[in-house]
Amino acid sequence: MHFSTYLRIENLAGGRMASDRSFIRALRSRLNENALKRSSRDIRREVIADMFKLRNDAIKLITNNRL
Repeated sequence: MHFSTYLRIENLAGGRMASDRSFIRALRSRLNENALKRSSRDIRREVIADMFKLRNDAIKLITNNRL
């Protein structure tokens, strides 16, 4: 996932500290109909995992800079 795509999803979800559910809903709203089908489930899960990795990295950057 491109970082710019992640930022758009983060904005839709309500910010970096939004709930996991909000992030997943925001991601699903950005997907087309074919990506929401059962046959694309594994790919969708990889994208969600990648999205949460980017989110965790962003949160770590903020918390490390505050110390």
